[in-house]
Amino acid sequence: MPASQPPVDGTALPGRLGGTLYIEPQDIVLAYTGSGSAGGGGVPPNAPPVAGALNLNVSSAFIGLSRIHLQATRNIQLAAGTLWDLAASTGVSAPGSLLLLEAGNNITLANGSRIDAGPGWSVSLVAGRDFSQPDAVRPGTGNVAFNGSAAIEPADGSVSIQAGNNVTLASGFLR
Repeated sequence: MPASQPPVDGTALPGRLGGTLYIEPQDIVLAYTGSGSAGGGGVPPNAPPVAGALNLNVSSAFIGLSRIHLQATRNIQLAAGTLWDLAASTGVSAPGSLLLLEAGNNITLANGSRIDAGPGWSVSLVAGRDFSQPDAVRPGTGNVAFNGSAAIEPADGSVSIQAGNNVTLASGFLR
């Protein structure tokens, strides 16, 4: 999938929440590599997702954003060894900040990956999401997998996980 340029900067004025990011490709890979971003363009309502994976660099793709809503019609993966520190990568630590990952199939946190939801951040993962209905999950479809030592650690926010099929936690943690 070609990258959109320039990178997103959702920085807000002091005392205000940053911008919101909403993306919906087939697959999303979150890692330390990747040049994809939301750019400055728009997508028409009901436009089909672009084929392939959107590769996003967790260190640079979300600057200034206080709400990150990523939807993939198939799968979302946090790549092995990737530490996504939400407060550091966005520069935002305001109460009410949210990372929402929704996948039509599976959400996988690969071995050694971790989401650190710093001050003000909450995390919500939804696998098996039925995008044809508001907030619906398809029974029997969708897994959230914490492979190996994968983990999520919030500072003062909440963590919510929904899956139409299974949630598995290997040797990692969810605190």
